[in-house]
Amino acid sequence: MGFIIRWKNTILVNLWKNLLLITTVLVLFNLLNIIPAEIKKSKGDSAAASLNVQTKIPADKKSPDIYYIIFDEFEGFQGMREYWQYQGVDDFASFLKKRGFFVAEASHSSSTDTLHEMASRLNYEEYSPGAEQLQNYLDDIAGNRVVHYLKLRGYTTVVFDETKLGYPSAKSIQADYLYEYGSSSIPQGEVGSYGFYFDEFGELIVDNTMLYAISQKYKNNNPLVSEHTNMISFTIDNIANKEVPSPKFVHVHLLLPHPPFIFDEKGDIVDSDHFTNWNYYIDNYKFSIKVAEAMVDNILSQADPKNPPVIILQSDHGARNTQTHGEKNIILQNYPENLKTLIMFALYMPGYDYSALPQDIKPVNTFPIVFNYLFDDHLALFK
Repeated sequence: MGFIIRWKNTILVNLWKNLLLITTVLVLFNLLNIIPAEIKKSKGDSAAASLNVQTKIPADKKSPDIYYIIFDEFEGFQGMREYWQYQGVDDFASFLKKRGFFVAEASHSSSTDTLHEMASRLNYEEYSPGAEQLQNYLDDIAGNRVVHYLKLRGYTTVVFDETKLGYPSAKSIQADYLYEYGSSSIPQGEVGSYGFYFDEFGELIVDNTMLYAISQKYKNNNPLVSEHTNMISFTIDNIANKEVPSPKFVHVHLLLPHPPFIFDEKGDIVDSDHFTNWNYYIDNYKFSIKVAEAMVDNILSQADPKNPPVIILQSDHGARNTQTHGEKNIILQNYPENLKTLIMFALYMPGYDYSALPQDIKPVNTFPIVFNYLFDDHLALFK
């Protein structure tokens, strides 16, 4: 009998040890998955040393609205002068400087990968480049540090995003108001609900804007053209919507002058045979300048002069001169490699000493510079 009891006890002990081992392995496995996620989550909270992760700071009405506007594939000004011989960028630079912008002429992206660049800037972190990082980029853009941090500071967050055209399965940025390319309707919210396909009322509005020529040509044609055009018009009209509570952070990412090269200089539609012809990049660039100027003037005209906004105008990278399949794809000849990373970088931040900013400012430092000035965050800058 004693032998049987000892035998049973041995089995129970071994069983307990095995269960304990299995439990330990499972706990470690979960920790390996939880810890990186928690580290990623803490990024936004560490922006200010005094900010507690559980504490949402009450909205400070004195905090300025912040506009972060990305024009995809918009080459830096010096490249437009040198390769394209387009001196019109001087007029655009003058337009910005007269309104109080700092304009960096020698800023370069760290890569020509849109997702790499946006993940880096929206999380103020230098990411490793590479196709194997794709999911990491997408995840970190959707739950980015900038939006998370500003929400904690009481900001209303608004996103106008066209990147779903290239990445339709990508997660959406976690904003209070989200307007994306390809949506047949806009989420309900305090700013209302808007359709992305022009009805008669929408056409009436557009026919009285700079996009009049476009509306006459696409009404019954290519849905890519109609949705892209509608997104541009909608963004111009609503970027400074006063119905959105301040302080607000507004992030815009438009595929301009990114291919397909749909527009001519006036905003009219070119023949679809030219959509992948890089010789038509310049006209899309000129049209993009008009869109940028319209947005800037709209924002400033709506702003409180006693509490002016911060406006960041950037491109993710320069003109990449991408080779694609098909006989209609025409690339540029003798196009310099260094221009593919030369970007537009203009900053409007009244009261800031622009003399402290270098002409070759790193775009990954964008939000550390802004947050250090606005919120005294003491974030380190990348060198």
